[in-house]
Amino acid sequence: MTNKEEAVEPSDAILQTAFFAVLFFLGSADQFFAFRAGAMNFRWGQALLFSMALYLFFRRKGWGGASNCFADLRQSKRGRMGFRTAAYALVSFIGLYAWSSLQSKYPMMGFKKLTWFVFNAGLSGALILAWPKKYFSSLRNGVFFGVGAVAGVILIDSIAVHVFGQSPWLGFAQQGYPYRGAYVFRAHAFYYEPCYASTMLVFAAMLAFVDSIQEKRSYLSWLNPGIWIAAAFLSGSRTGLLTLFVCGVGWFLIGIRKQMRNWLKASIGVVVVLALVMTAFGLTTGGRRYLNFLSGPMGLDGIVYRLERYQAARKAWSEGAKTLEVRENPYFKEQCQGFEEECKTWHAFTGDPTKDKMAMTSEGGRIQSWIDAWNDVQDSLFFGKGVGSMKDGRIEVRTLSMWLEILLESGLAGLLAFGIAWLAPWAAVILGYSVGKPKWVTWIVLGLPILAHGVFSMNMTSSFPRLDFWLLYFFGLRMYLENSKNQAGSVLAAP
Repeated sequence: MTNKEEAVEPSDAILQTAFFAVLFFLGSADQFFAFRAGAMNFRWGQALLFSMALYLFFRRKGWGGASNCFADLRQSKRGRMGFRTAAYALVSFIGLYAWSSLQSKYPMMGFKKLTWFVFNAGLSGALILAWPKKYFSSLRNGVFFGVGAVAGVILIDSIAVHVFGQSPWLGFAQQGYPYRGAYVFRAHAFYYEPCYASTMLVFAAMLAFVDSIQEKRSYLSWLNPGIWIAAAFLSGSRTGLLTLFVCGVGWFLIGIRKQMRNWLKASIGVVVVLALVMTAFGLTTGGRRYLNFLSGPMGLDGIVYRLERYQAARKAWSEGAKTLEVRENPYFKEQCQGFEEECKTWHAFTGDPTKDKMAMTSEGGRIQSWIDAWNDVQDSLFFGKGVGSMKDGRIEVRTLSMWLEILLESGLAGLLAFGIAWLAPWAAVILGYSVGKPKWVTWIVLGLPILAHGVFSMNMTSSFPRLDFWLLYFFGLRMYLENSKNQAGSVLAAP
């Protein structure tokens, strides 16, 4: 445990753990625990975050002497350099984004989104990084409980829908494709859709896994990432699982190459927990049907087929053809069983990109949004085009990629500034794990979670101001800071 020498009152620990658990859970809720005002969606978690920020501001004298990670950063040349670089880059990004918004057709939409980002990222960072060191265990446990609550809702609702054939008991479930005579529903707690829930759970699982190794926690620590990954899998979104696959394979290969027995044992432990949850879920008929759906139509062959169909559709659209040349996929026969008439409409190809539904599936829709965003920004590549507006006054989502979203709204200059601000603190923290130049193993093991999350998850989802993302981002930084001081870079060595 961090800072064991500092005693913490049990009542304080319980209250602070509960606060961060509730904060994260409510901060991730796009639906139900939120209200809409002026075409903006306000989460209850934002109100809780603002209330705590006000409380700490007025109580700053009482907390001013409490030791926090800022003191450590000031004493470290690398820490000062990394966070100072991030601060300069962040200010540059805010200025560039504001400038792009002023030049856009809807300047107020841009300033609304920028305010949303500054509020969520600024207050999350200040709260988590400035939280007293002696209370870090409460912060960590609270975030883990909050993530566990989201995972629990998804697991319970998956059982309700697929085992008992009922509506979700707690949260929401998205209607998916038909399969073997019935529509498939994918639980996603209180998120907008499954991909947001999946990416969050996987990012949190990767951080929890690193924490369990660094702090040499008990075998029970394997339960968290194992259960969270199981919930991400049952959400039915492949985005988070792709991130996990890349990071997991990298970690496993590093573990074998460097003969890190603790690392490999923890990896196997997480896989065993995941396998037990999936096996228990698949003992029922409805559970097996859903797992067959995830491994079949939503599996690798189904993804490849939909990408082939999308590619064929783009070729047909460019040539003005009204027929597709694409191989037959056996999974669609299972999907259309009992939905033959609907499938005729769904699978029909007209040659009109706005009407051809099957070509614009999850994979095709994302790729098309990337292409449209890149084409749209060409005439204003350096400074971007600002934020768009929908007819009902809501901010328009023009691409399903965070990086292209930033490029489109603030240009190459804004994208570069945001990227530096996003990566510089993590580089500074990882540098603190060793004296002199850090080993490549340290960079890969500790850098994979944030890099995999950024390269894969954030290229499949949009809306960079999300509160839950910034809470996890700064929590990961704080966790690395605390653990690096405890283990002094030796956490990756074989016992």
